[in-house]
Amino acid sequence: MDLTAYTIETAVRGEAAEVYDFLFNNGQVHHDLDRHAFVEWWQSRFFDHPAGVGRVLIARGGAGQLVAHYAVLPFAYYAERRKLTGGFICQLFVESRYRATPLFFDLERKLLQEFNGAGFDFLYGLITIKPVLKAHLALGFAKGQDLHVYGFPLAPGTLATAAGFKIPASLQPLMNACGRMLARAALPIWRTAARPLPVELVPADSLNPSLLERIQAQWSVAADRSTIAERVKPFGNKKYEIYAALKDGCHSGYMILRRMQIREFNATVVVDVLATDRKTVRSLLLEAGKQGIHHGSDVVMCLAAPNSQLARTLRNTLFVRTPEFFTIVCDQAHRGMLPSWHASWFDHDYV
Repeated sequence: MDLTAYTIETAVRGEAAEVYDFLFNNGQVHHDLDRHAFVEWWQSRFFDHPAGVGRVLIARGGAGQLVAHYAVLPFAYYAERRKLTGGFICQLFVESRYRATPLFFDLERKLLQEFNGAGFDFLYGLITIKPVLKAHLALGFAKGQDLHVYGFPLAPGTLATAAGFKIPASLQPLMNACGRMLARAALPIWRTAARPLPVELVPADSLNPSLLERIQAQWSVAADRSTIAERVKPFGNKKYEIYAALKDGCHSGYMILRRMQIREFNATVVVDVLATDRKTVRSLLLEAGKQGIHHGSDVVMCLAAPNSQLARTLRNTLFVRTPEFFTIVCDQAHRGMLPSWHASWFDHDYV
């Protein structure tokens, strides 16, 4: 078989089921999406998105079979108060036999050469795998800050085993039970000391637009948060909850939560925290811990740059910094935006 005999094409919406079969057979479809939900999600995100039409590149081998998939999701962005369309690079997968060929490099070069003509003002991504990051940088992306994963641990047995510690199988449930008991005991004490604001579950269409504008204004470069209602649209078992903190009876900030499987963990993930003051942020994070305990999660997770105000509040709210992190990258022409970039799971969890 000639592995260099591949062709690169721009996918069309009618190829969604074929893309599902290719990605699913290679373990690249999220657990929350079955075949029907994936097809609906893929077509909605890349062909019917309010921010514009996305771009999906696929590669076919000599027999016409799919061997690679690489997508760009449109994102409405604000950069120094200018409204731009960002292209979030995602869903990259190259079939194992083709990883020693130039296929990835051909896909990447094609995106970098054509993104302006495809309706994107810039390209960016959140990268977790070091060899992939190295390849992106070699081909013309610029490196920004790292966003670390912070965790509020609830099941120490599961977490310790995943970290490589040799925990006897019989001890893991006991450690998890003790961890959850400790969290249930510690969180109310911490909440009493912190005197958090009241927090309530709210529908996506009830968010205060003027508050969202004020929150948006604190960031120089960030995705447009006025799109939250569309952003949290459910697909399959991929569902979100929005919590609002209340100050003097009015909303003072919001938090988006999603429960999901991340590797070996049942996680409650803080997809986004939207607030302008520290007390509101702390109140929302304490609610995230409460919800994680309520749903029996192994851990509550949140992304933050280590030197950010959010990271400081996370550390003061029983979250610990883990070794896991995402690195922001963008095309070289827009590398000047990188020092001011605000990103979170709001970007990455889209896919």
